[in-house]
Amino acid sequence: MLGGANGRLPGNAHLKAPAGTPMANVMLDVMHRVGLTDIDQFGDSTGTFSLGQ
Repeated sequence: MLGGANGRLPGNAHLKAPAGTPMANVMLDVMHRVGLTDIDQFGDSTGTFSLGQ
């Protein structure tokens, strides 16, 4: 991702999710970090995938 959402998103990281983890989990975590905390599910998400910090 480009930018850092004013410090809300970590940079310079390579993360690997377990096989079968929906990409929607990452997007859900991004949405929570930028302030959209009232969203509980996105697409086929099964939870959030922590981006760290």
